[in-house]
Amino acid sequence: MAPKSSFPEPTHPSPTLGQLPQITIVAGAAILLSGGLLFHHWQPQQQLRSHTESFLSAVEDQDWERVGQLMASDYQDGWGLDKASALTYGEQTFQHFATLSLNPLSMEITAEDDQQGRVRTQFEVRGMGSPVATLTKNEINGLDQPFVFYWQRQSWQPFDWLLVKIENPALELDLSRLEGGGGN
Repeated sequence: MAPKSSFPEPTHPSPTLGQLPQITIVAGAAILLSGGLLFHHWQPQQQLRSHTESFLSAVEDQDWERVGQLMASDYQDGWGLDKASALTYGEQTFQHFATLSLNPLSMEITAEDDQQGRVRTQFEVRGMGSPVATLTKNEINGLDQPFVFYWQRQSWQPFDWLLVKIENPALELDLSRLEGGGGN
């Protein structure tokens, strides 16, 4: 008499040789689906949307380190601000909000090629805070032209995009808030 095994009997039998083609088909379909989703996600239009949403989210959270990580070192915007000045101006402006939400109303994405793209977006600013917050909110919400975010891919990696410029000709900034009185 054979000794009893201390391991329980398997409740599900191992696949038989006849089931291997079905398993191979299911596994192959899963790999193709995953690859297709990654391919779609890595397309320039999807990356431009994702990076713009990440940028707006970082501003909402007043996470200026994250905002800076999304900006190119040679950033230069339509108001003459370089990266350091733009971060300072943003922090000084949005610190007046106790709560802040930037809700895109529209987003038009153009990938000029695999290396450059722009996102035209109008968004609604919601939030509460000081009188400066109210003025900022009213001014941005009253703009009749969208913001344009210019992005540039930094390497061969499909997700390596950085913001190189923002502009909105309808928005005039009070640069006197910056220490030294100006941008550059």
